[in-house]
Amino acid sequence: MNNENIISKIHDIASKIEEPGKYLNGLKLGNMSMGLDNLQVLYRSKEKPFLEKESDRFHHCYVLNINIKGKSTTFLDHKPVNFNQNSALLIPPFCMHTYLMTEKEKFRWLVFTFEHTANFVKALSGLNSTMTELAYNLSLKAIEGFIQEDIFKTAAYFNALLVELSENVSNIPVLPFCGNNSKIELISKVNSYINENVREPLDINTIASEMGISPGYLCALFKEYMDCSIGAFVRISKIRQAQRFLLSGKYLVSEVAFLCGYTSLPVFTRAFKNVTGQRPTEFIKQASRLKNNK
Repeated sequence: MNNENIISKIHDIASKIEEPGKYLNGLKLGNMSMGLDNLQVLYRSKEKPFLEKESDRFHHCYVLNINIKGKSTTFLDHKPVNFNQNSALLIPPFCMHTYLMTEKEKFRWLVFTFEHTANFVKALSGLNSTMTELAYNLSLKAIEGFIQEDIFKTAAYFNALLVELSENVSNIPVLPFCGNNSKIELISKVNSYINENVREPLDINTIASEMGISPGYLCALFKEYMDCSIGAFVRISKIRQAQRFLLSGKYLVSEVAFLCGYTSLPVFTRAFKNVTGQRPTEFIKQASRLKNNK
């Protein structure tokens, strides 16, 4: 079976998977999964696009994106990564990620979210891997196991997929982003500016002025290319920086609120929960549990 036939079969099966009630609550795999757990499978295309849910951008799970068709740029903590057809990109836990779709009419992505304790999976994070015929076959078998709720089959084939991807990491550097699209380059500059000034009380007018464009054009640009508004992106960026500070263990929650440009602790706590689904104290406890389980 060649790649086209495998991809066609993946599309037929994965496109019928129902949307989960909770995107980060997947199949529980238990002690026989070699470190893999909580696996969820999603399929994204023009017909089933990514949803604008801020809390889903920022979480404790790995995200494996497989680009079956189309071109895209993925921002990982504001750093742009070219993500081309027939490649796979593994996003690590607690990494802010947004997608810039340059071919919205064509794109087809297979998405796995999961937890894992193996060190080689961590080493694979942020790297582009080539999707070989074997990788597509293993993806198909893992999807079949997931649909059948066959724990052994799902774990065996998905772990084998991760190993195959680790052996086929692209030699092409994924950073920095290089492109000839002026709009995409402008979005990259906006992302960098927000990241560098996340402690400031950023607003659309300020960002637009710094970029030398109108606020209306800035809003339209993000609406066209990004899967969130400029305002939402600023909020997410501030909370991502807050997570870094909290994970360092060097600051009190009140200090983190001040460092991220919030006027009070209640305002910060509310913003943090709106983005992550957790209070800052809950996030610290969860991160500590995950660290102790490794």
